[in-house]
Amino acid sequence: MLLSLTLVLVLALAGILLAFQVPAPALPPTNVHLTSDAALSSSTAVAVGYQVNPYGWDTAAAELYAHGKWKFGLAASNSSDHGTALDGVTALSGGRAWAVGYRTSTGGLARTLTELWDGHSWSVWPSTNPAARGDTLQSVLVVPDGAVYAAGFSLGSAGYSEPLVERFSGSRWVQVASPSLPPGARGGQILSLTSYGGHVFAAGYMLDRNGNQSPLAYQLSGRLQGGHPLSWRSLSVPVKPGGKGEVLTSARGVGDALWVAGYVEPVGGHDSGFVGKLTAGQWSTWVVSYKGAYTHLNTIGVFAQVPVAAGYAVGAAGFPVRVEFLLPEGEHKWMAERVGTGYGQVAWMEQVGTLVWGCGFAQYNTGPDTAWTGVIRF
Repeated sequence: MLLSLTLVLVLALAGILLAFQVPAPALPPTNVHLTSDAALSSSTAVAVGYQVNPYGWDTAAAELYAHGKWKFGLAASNSSDHGTALDGVTALSGGRAWAVGYRTSTGGLARTLTELWDGHSWSVWPSTNPAARGDTLQSVLVVPDGAVYAAGFSLGSAGYSEPLVERFSGSRWVQVASPSLPPGARGGQILSLTSYGGHVFAAGYMLDRNGNQSPLAYQLSGRLQGGHPLSWRSLSVPVKPGGKGEVLTSARGVGDALWVAGYVEPVGGHDSGFVGKLTAGQWSTWVVSYKGAYTHLNTIGVFAQVPVAAGYAVGAAGFPVRVEFLLPEGEHKWMAERVGTGYGQVAWMEQVGTLVWGCGFAQYNTGPDTAWTGVIRF
C-alpha cells in the first residue's frame, strides 16, 4: 500500500525551539520533487530534483534562489534521453555548482548524469558508465583540496547494485576506486558523501542474502592530499540491536565531527529515525520516532551549533503528521512534538547566509506534488 508522507523537522538544541517557516507558495510548477540544495553565496542558492512530465517521464529540474525568491527551471538534457533526474548538488567557487543524477537511455537503462551550473545555464558533461545494466549517481562533494567526487551505484552482471565513485578530471568524470562490499553482501549503494577532519566519508546501505539492510560506512584511508583515492576502509556504525534493517541516508562533516542520519527497521515494528555522531573515534547514537510512527530521516546538518535532521513520518492510521524533534537537556534523549499538518518530505537542508533552507516536496489536499522549500531563521 502506498503511504502518504509528511514533512518532518528534527532539532537538537538546549532550550531553543526552531521550526521551518514555509513562505507563501511561489512555485507554480506541479509534480516536482526537490532532492538537494546548495549555497552559491551568502544570498543565493540552487536546488535540484525532477519534474514528472505528462508522459510519466522524469525531467531534471532546478530552482535558483536569488533576491529573496525561488525561480523554477529545467536543467539540461540530451535529446535522446527518455527521462532525467538530479539527486545531488554541491557548490563551487564563482557561483557555480555541480549536480549529479541519472538519465534513462533509449534502451531503458539508467546512465550517470553530471551537469554544471556556470552561474547562467546548465550543461551536461561526459561521465563514466562502467556497468552494462545501469549506473546512477546520488551524491556529489567538493573536498577541501578542490577535488570533486560523485557517488552512487552500478548494477552488476548478477543484478546486484555495487558502490560507484567518480572524480572530475578537469574535462570529464572518470571512475576511481570504490568501496568493496564484504563477502556475502548482495548489493550496496552510496547515498551520501561528505568530508570531515580531512577525510572523505561515504554513507549508504548494503544488503545480505536475505535482503536485510545494514549501514554502508566507508572512509578514504589517509588525509586528502589531491590525486585519486587509493583505498577505502570500512567503519563500524553501532545501530539498534535486534533490527533487521539499517540505512544511512545522509552524512555531514562539521570540523572533526561526523554526523549521520537514516532509519532502522526493528523486527515486528515500525521504522524509526536514526542519528549518529562520531568524534575522536567514539560513536553516540539515537533512535527517534513520533509516537511510534513510521519515521525516516533524509538529511542532517549542524547550523549555528544546532544539530538538525529532517525527513518524514507516517501515522499508524496512514495519515501524515508533521513533527519536530528536539533535545532540550543535553545529548540524552530526542523529544518530538507535532507542529502541524501537511503531506511531503524534507529531502535536504543547506545554510544560505543566516538562513537554513530545507527543500523537498509537498502535497496539499488531493492535488499534485509541488516543489517545497522552508526556512529556519536563527
